[in-house]
Parts: sequence; C-alpha cells; structure tokens
Amino acid sequence: MGGLPVLRYRAGGTERMDDPGSDAALLENTLRQFAWVNLFLTRIRYLLRNHVLGAMRERPDGPGRPYRVVDLGAGACETAAWLIRRAAREGLRVDVTACDHDPRVVAYARRRYGHVAGLRIVEADVVDWAFDPAPDFVFGNHILHHLDDAQCERLLARLSALEGAGIVLSDLRRSALAYALYAVASLPLRRSFARTDGLLSIRRGFRVPELEALVRRSTPGAGAWRVYALFPFRIVLVRMAR
Repeated sequence: MGGLPVLRYRAGGTERMDDPGSDAALLENTLRQFAWVNLFLTRIRYLLRNHVLGAMRERPDGPGRPYRVVDLGAGACETAAWLIRRAAREGLRVDVTACDHDPRVVAYARRRYGHVAGLRIVEADVVDWAFDPAPDFVFGNHILHHLDDAQCERLLARLSALEGAGIVLSDLRRSALAYALYAVASLPLRRSFARTDGLLSIRRGFRVPELEALVRRSTPGAGAWRVYALFPFRIVLVRMAR
C-alpha cells in the first residue's frame, strides 16, 4: 500500500472518470462499482429520508402536490431512481431532474434509468446550471470534492440564492484512516477507476472547518446552513427547506 499521503490540505488533480478522454468501458465499470460503494458507505439514502422526504411529510400541503428535486452530479442515477420509488411508497409525488457534466455518463444513466417515470436526466455543468424552474429540494452526493474551492464557492452561492429550497450535500470527510481503510477495501475493485479515483477523492475531500469556511465566504445567510460529520467518514452540508 505504501506510505500515506499528506492529508493536511485538499489535494489537487483530476480523477480519471472526470477525464473526457478516459476509457469508456472502464468508466462504465467504475459507475457500476461506485453504485455499490454509494449504497453501503455513503448513507445518502439515510440523509434523503431524513432531510428531504421528512421535510415533505411535514409541509402543510404534504402529499398533496408534486415536489421538484434536483440531483447534482447524479452519475448513474441510481440514487435519483431510488428516491422516486421511495417517495411513491410514502404517498409522495416527486419529480427529479438529475444532471451530470459528462455525456457518456448521461448516456449510461439513460440506458439504466431512462424509463423511470418522474426522472429527467440532463447533461449540464452543475456549477453554472440554471435552476429553472426553481426546485423544492437539491441534493448532491460526492459532487463537491470534484470541484476546486472557487467552483465550490460559486455553486454554494447559486444554491443560496434558491430561496426556500432545501439543500443536502454529502461528501467525503478527509482523513488518514479513511484513506488507509479504502486502500485495503478497494483492492478487489478491478478493471475500473474506482480504486485510484476513490483514493484521490478522499484526498480531495473536506474537513468540517474547511467546508464551514467555504459556506461563510459564499453564502450571505451562512447561519442557515449546517455542516456536520457523519459516520463513516462523511461530511454533510444542509440547509433546511422553508
């Protein structure tokens, strides 16, 4: 495994799955493998049940109207499809617009989940995409670490301008232990970028004070946002819906 890298600061560099010239077959394998990683390690479904579906149930109009949800950096769209199905089981109507910047990822997601009613999959730059119509909720899983600090600030400023929308962003909390454990756990992940990109992702992740500083610099109402750590090695940024 070699020695651990210096993790005091966020790393630079670009993940291979973000390279438009990367091998398409390896990219699709990466998307399939990360779907399992997301299911068992990210806890994004837990966050959506609590911060999105829970907020919908508590609203006065509750199940009486459809809710517009945006999934930023949706990847293969397995989480967006799950959210629609879970909402339906709870008697809620949810329409999700899932966006990703890579046309190859969008094409893969459309093959896998393009048939799901209420799911629209679009190719878009998540940092500069126009939120039209305005959503009720926005979520993103592992999107922030793909961006540099300036891009994160621009995205958070745009999200802050969505008055009343609930925001849930979950990402990697950078730590030496997370890196070491993933270095071992990812050894079986072959013929994909999941191992190398995952390790770089951890190095590009955040610590709570860093993300709090980004929020203060980019959002005028920083007090409305909450940053907290979540097991295992997660960092969560939430603004409750109003």
